[in-house]
Amino acid sequence: MVGRETTRPMVGRETTRPMVGPDATAADPLLAVADLEVVYGRQIRGLRGVSLEVGSGEIVALLGANGAGKTTLLRAITGLLRFHDGAITGGRIRLSGRDITDAAPNVIVRAGAAQVMEGRRVFGEMTVEDNLATGAIVRGDRRAMAARREEMYELFPVLAERRAWQAGYLSGGEQQMLAIGRALMSSPSLLLLDEPSLGLAPLIVEQIRDFIIEVHDDGTTVLLVEQNAAMALSISDRAYVLQNGSIAMTGPSARLRDDPTVQALYLGIDTEGGRRSYRDVRSGTSGTGS
Repeated sequence: MVGRETTRPMVGRETTRPMVGPDATAADPLLAVADLEVVYGRQIRGLRGVSLEVGSGEIVALLGANGAGKTTLLRAITGLLRFHDGAITGGRIRLSGRDITDAAPNVIVRAGAAQVMEGRRVFGEMTVEDNLATGAIVRGDRRAMAARREEMYELFPVLAERRAWQAGYLSGGEQQMLAIGRALMSSPSLLLLDEPSLGLAPLIVEQIRDFIIEVHDDGTTVLLVEQNAAMALSISDRAYVLQNGSIAMTGPSARLRDDPTVQALYLGIDTEGGRRSYRDVRSGTSGTGS
């Protein structure tokens, strides 16, 4: 499948919260990252001049190997760098026209961004229902929170069946559904997903993929960070490729899926339709032996 087909208009989620900053216009991207520089411990450079845009209604994929800077970029967007001894040393981040560079995480959530972190990070000793409630703290409206929770149960019926279970007893796939549902409880305009397929069986990856499509079709813009390039490129509109903290490639997902470099590095396919290891591609060898 190349790209995603949908009969629904790709529009942003309706919300009563003011989402657009005073300097924003209708043509502005929902998320704009410009010339971002990040360092860890004042010495290790994590990002080098990264620029990225996500338009309202898009699914944008961010690809790259381990250590490329994908999670660092998400931490910068969501205000979590400070908890990992990281800092933004250059560039700006704007969400709905509002400058959120170095803003606190709770401010960024209120501005409309919610992240599902790598590894799911659910509260294992809390029930499914209580986990979902933690995602709606910024709403401050019990009636709205209860209604939103029922929406999550409709989206993820297995969570409704297990609402009284402690989250630690859920399967990996169910925990990922809970993590996504918890993030959606704040009714974000932008959902940031960090490796949602990591460690899951292929059948569950397909389910998570379908849930991402449904969440998007319900009106949420998505920035999808994935090592599973085939899955990410199959549902995204555009993609960026990060290498060593910099943007190496960008373009429509269908075009990148057919690009020989992307095929070799991230899909394991050479230009003649064979398969090569990542080590062979990086070293420039054929991988066919001699």
